[in-house]
Amino acid sequence: MGNMQQFEHQITHFSSKDGYRVVAFDAYGCGGSPKPKRRDAYSHSEYLADLIEVFRRYSGHRNVLVAHSYGTSMAMQLAAHQASCAGAVPVDAMVLIGPGYAPRHYPIKSIKVFDHPLWLLEVIVPLLRMNFNSRALHPHTVEETTDLHRRLMARVRAAAGANPMHVCKAFYNQCVWADGEVARASRAPVLVLCGEGDKVTPVAWSQALVEEVQLDRDRMVEMEMVRETSHQLMQEQPDRVIELINSFLARLPAPS
Repeated sequence: MGNMQQFEHQITHFSSKDGYRVVAFDAYGCGGSPKPKRRDAYSHSEYLADLIEVFRRYSGHRNVLVAHSYGTSMAMQLAAHQASCAGAVPVDAMVLIGPGYAPRHYPIKSIKVFDHPLWLLEVIVPLLRMNFNSRALHPHTVEETTDLHRRLMARVRAAAGANPMHVCKAFYNQCVWADGEVARASRAPVLVLCGEGDKVTPVAWSQALVEEVQLDRDRMVEMEMVRETSHQLMQEQPDRVIELINSFLARLPAPS
C-alpha cells in the first residue's frame, strides 16, 4: 500500500538534483495519513480523486510518475484521466515498479484473503506478514548480508502491522485494476522495473504490461529486471533502481 517511506532512497536522490522537485505522500490509511474506520474512505474513487488532486496541485513543466505495485495501476489510471481531459496537464512519463498488471489473473489468492471477516484477519496478522515478506523480499535480502539489507529487515520488523486490518480489508475489497485500454490510453513513455524473484507481482506480469503498451508502436516502452531483488526492489537495490531511472529520464524526448 502507499507508504512513501518505501521510496526514501529515491526521494533523497532526486530531491537533491538541480531542476527536480519530488512530490510524495502517504496514501489514506498508510504511513502518517489518517486511518478512519469508514469503509468508503478507502474506495477506489476516493484514492483516485486524491491522486488527481495531488497531481493538479503540484504538476510542473514536466511530470514523471514513479509508482510501485498497485500504485502502478493507479498511475496508469491517472495518466489516462489526464489524457482524456481537454487542456489538462499531461503525464509526461511513468516509471512502473513491480507493476500490478495482469487482468487475467485477478482476483489473486493473496487479495481474496481479505474477503474473510475482520476479526479473523486480525487474528492471522502474523501469518499474513510472514507470507508477504517471503514473497516480497529476495532471499539475498532476508539473509542480511549487507548493512543496507540489515537496516531494511529491521525496518520491516518494526513496521509489522503498521497498516491496520480494517484499512487493508476495505482497500483490497474495493481496488480497481487498470486494464489494457487504460494502459494504452496515455502516450507517455514507460519504464517497467521488476525484481527477478518477485512472487507478489511476477516478472510475467511486467512482460504482459509491456506487450500491452507496445501495441502503440510509436510509444517509448522499456523494461528492466533487477537481479537479487523481489517485490521491494527500490529498497533492496536502491542505487541500481536510481541508476535505471536516471538513464530512462536522460533518454526521454525533449519536452514540447
